[in-house]
Amino acid sequence: MTKVDYSSRGRIAVIAFQSPPVNSLGFALRQGLLAALERAEQDPAIDGVVLTGSNATFSAGADIREFGSTEMLRGPSLPTLNSCLEGMSKPVVAAIEGMALGGGLELALSCHHRVALTSAKVGLPEVKLGLLPGAGGTQRLPRLIGIEGAINVMLAGEPLAVGLFAKSPLFDQVVESDLLGAAAGFDCYIGMVIGTGVGAGLAANGRLLDGEGTNAGHVGHVVVVPEGAPCRCGGRGCLEAYLAGPAVEAETGRAPVRAPAQIVERNGTLLGRAVASVAALVDVRRAVVGGGVALGWGEPFFEAANRELRARSRLVFTIGLDIVPAGLGRDAPLVGAARIALRHLAAEPHD
Repeated sequence: MTKVDYSSRGRIAVIAFQSPPVNSLGFALRQGLLAALERAEQDPAIDGVVLTGSNATFSAGADIREFGSTEMLRGPSLPTLNSCLEGMSKPVVAAIEGMALGGGLELALSCHHRVALTSAKVGLPEVKLGLLPGAGGTQRLPRLIGIEGAINVMLAGEPLAVGLFAKSPLFDQVVESDLLGAAAGFDCYIGMVIGTGVGAGLAANGRLLDGEGTNAGHVGHVVVVPEGAPCRCGGRGCLEAYLAGPAVEAETGRAPVRAPAQIVERNGTLLGRAVASVAALVDVRRAVVGGGVALGWGEPFFEAANRELRARSRLVFTIGLDIVPAGLGRDAPLVGAARIALRHLAAEPHD
């Protein structure tokens, strides 16, 4: 069943579409996409748009079932839809997973920005049908990767891993996983997991420096209460001595996620204090926090963390830093795409 869902995340419109099994761009889907784009364009509360497939793939291109039928000729055609995308006054970001082939890639090329999962594949397979790309691919792809590169893609006619284009203007971000996707749009960030301990990883230029098996940056052992509670590292007053699940259980006599409200708020404050300390030394733009304990504490915990972070972020390069929950699942690339749209808005004014 063809379906186009329209929702918003703050001032970002999310247009999620599907036409199983591969999101072929038949008449019904083209019509739904155009209506959604026009809605976003006319809404003064929307500053940017994310375009994505809602069923683990972007689009495999034109619907061959329409070839030779009147449906193929009904407007909007794919070239018309792509021209509408390209002419939007608000930035549109294609968030690509699965496949973006043929007309699907041409749809993405018409967007102002593109992000993709590393597992995604892109290509222009029309040559295998004795055809050339007919919805702008012969013009838009060379502008991004050069004439020679574009010709190679078109003549190969094969699905290609997005990693081959990770350093080209074809993609603004290639997201390695959902956790990293939660912070995409920021080049430098902290990823944290609060559970039985406090683990963390530091990323620079979009790449995780460490943290797969270690506590990169030792964020969990930043001192947040001088001469405070003893920590398993041998120090006192570390973040982990207060936020780790066993520490909370020992202090309260309850399961960590059932800690009293004052403990949840205090621990959020301590997290904000720790992140502010790291941000004063390392250029990070976001802290993404996951783990059963942190996510179980929910909104009050994150509100307290951000409140303390704002109070302590007085250096110019730390203003705007925030702490957000992970656990975004397959929507994580959308968050990254939305952030890129917002960053684009800040850098380039639109009429």
